[in-house]
This record gives sequence, structure tokens and C-alpha cells, in this order.
Amino acid sequence: MGDIVAAEPLSRAVRQRHPNALIVWVARKPFMEVIEGFEAVDRTLPVTCLTEWMFLLTVRPPGTVYDLHISDRVCDRCRTPLRKQGQASGITLQTYYDYGSLLTVACLCAGIPPLNEPPRILPGQNHVRQADALGLEARFVVIHCASSDSSRDWPASHWDALTNYISGTLGWPIVEVGLLPVTAGAKEGRYRNLCGAIPILTMAEVIRRASLFIGVDAALRTSQMRPGHRGSCCSARSFAGRNTCPTAGRTPMP
Repeated sequence: MGDIVAAEPLSRAVRQRHPNALIVWVARKPFMEVIEGFEAVDRTLPVTCLTEWMFLLTVRPPGTVYDLHISDRVCDRCRTPLRKQGQASGITLQTYYDYGSLLTVACLCAGIPPLNEPPRILPGQNHVRQADALGLEARFVVIHCASSDSSRDWPASHWDALTNYISGTLGWPIVEVGLLPVTAGAKEGRYRNLCGAIPILTMAEVIRRASLFIGVDAALRTSQMRPGHRGSCCSARSFAGRNTCPTAGRTPMP
């Protein structure tokens, strides 16, 4: 999900290039909801896997196509590799950390000059109401502990120590978001597990309301989350960190 969120500014850049176009974002079904929060995107088109996207490219869909995938990515379902041409062919799973942020990589893969702005996510009023119904406290810390690449993740024992310090020593309640919980829960204070329990855009609204966000996903850290298509940027102070990447031999940070 972080790669898609980070690439949101690309949709606005495409809108500037094609102000009257119908902009369709193609992705797997689990990510449709977050893309629906992109103000410049008119429609979403779900595909089952990367191979289906490659098939769509072979039939040459009408209009201009911006392919954000890096080269040599292999379809998880069909094991088919994606081979790109030109400058994008050198941006692979082994090299993409060398090119900068996720947004920069997406721009280079799409053939667009690199952008340097945060993504904007627009939760709807229904997501705001869902966040209201959670009855969250006035001050709380949100943690997001796991990424899609386990090599980036912090050990669960480290998260346990951190949550116990935040909740037990500092007295701040903790809300964990994501797909599955990583921590054992703060043993010395208040802890709430919302993993897999709320829609993605409701999670975005919860993060917006937090006093502090700590997570492995830099895209969520830098997002501007505006309820109801207007309002202020994300008010939470934030920190994103990750484990050392074994591919690059260093810890890449935005």
C-alpha cells in the first residue's frame, strides 16, 4: 500500500498534463479503497495480478499509459517477470533504493520528471464518522509495525519495549493499525488493536487525529490526510523507520 500512497502526487501531475482526460488507476482489488481517496483519479480498475496488467499493456489500451512498476518485478501469482525498456529497465528490485524516494522511483518508471511533494489522501465523511464511532481519546499514539517486505521490519520485541515505554512510562494510550498486530500489547498501560478492523481510509483518518505516528511506512508518515475533501494537513508528529535493507546494505530513509 505504501508504494501506491507515495505515488499519489503522480495522479495530480497527470491531471495537469491531461486536464480533460478520464484518469483510470489500475491496481489489485485490496488497494481500490485508498485510490478512491485520490482527488485526481476518476475511476479505478481492479486486476487480479501483475500478469493481468502486462496483458492489458499488450492489447494497447486507448490513451496514454503510465506504468509505475519497476523492472524485473515477478507476478506473485503467475511467476511472470515484468521486463521494461529504456531508462526504466535499470530500476529493479536490486537497484531502486539508489534512485531516491518511492515517489521519485515511480516517476522515473512512468517517464515523468521526479516530483517532490507529499501524497494527499481524502477520507470521505463516512470514514470520518467511523473514526468518530471508535471513541478515541484526545491524545494517543498510532503505531504501524509491519510492511509488505519483512526485511524492512523491526523485531516484535523492539516494538513491545517501545509500546511499554510509551504507554507505561509516558502514560500515552497506543493504537496499533495495519493488517495484523505485531506487538503483544502494552502491558503497563492502554493499548487498542485496530489491525484489520477498519477500512484503509478510516485508518488514514485515525492517523490524522493522532498526536504521534510511528511506523515503517514513510508514505503514511508524509501523507496529507484531509477529511471531507477539505481541512488541514495531517496534524500528527511522525517518525518512520525500518530495519536495514539486506539488498542495499543500508537503511534507506526518505
